[in-house]
Amino acid sequence: MVKILTVVRQLACALLLLFLLPSFSQAERDSDYDQIASNTFWQKLYPSGGWSLYCGYKFVIAGKSAGGQTIVIEHIFPTARMAIHKGCQSRMQCRESKNPDFIRMEADLHNMYPAWQTVIMHRTNFRFGLVNGEEWRFDDCDLEWKAGIAEPRQIA
Repeated sequence: MVKILTVVRQLACALLLLFLLPSFSQAERDSDYDQIASNTFWQKLYPSGGWSLYCGYKFVIAGKSAGGQTIVIEHIFPTARMAIHKGCQSRMQCRESKNPDFIRMEADLHNMYPAWQTVIMHRTNFRFGLVNGEEWRFDDCDLEWKAGIAEPRQIA
């Protein structure tokens, strides 16, 4: 009898947590990148700021770090590679054709992170890997790239 009560309590707690924990609505999960970027990414995930991906710059508001760097959303797996995978010539072509898989992939919050805009422009679509040496491309940012490979900083 005690075991049954324990299981019932655990089940009741799990159900209660399921209803009480904040979750994204189905509409947010099905939204496109622009909606996710403006309504969810900055407002819900980083409302008080955070740290940029590649350089570790602290920012307190969307778009600017304490040092004045412009912070934007980075797709860890590049959207250009997603577009190619879905048979499009470009990100815009996939968007214009309303490719449902691409729209879902582009809006996937698991693939987005705040990053310094200048780094993103230089990283382009490089794959991640190890780069020999420590030739930092920016004085205060441990990011190297060479021959289509980008090596981000080590996070302790």
